[in-house]
Amino acid sequence: MPRDLKRHVHAARVAQDLESADLSGISGTPSFFINGQRYYGAYDIETLTVAITTARTRAIITSLDG
Repeated sequence: MPRDLKRHVHAARVAQDLESADLSGISGTPSFFINGQRYYGAYDIETLTVAITTARTRAIITSLDG
């Protein structure tokens, strides 16, 4: 691993991630997306679980309507 760091083995992937973050308006970590939408709520497990469950339910309802 230290050898990989010195040789910049993963530099291209890091650059891709940085560009993606810039395009998404991300300026720090952690940042979460749920179903392609940026999540701005709290990061505790209970709140994230509710947000994910809600998004899943909405996706199911939307797929049944279409």
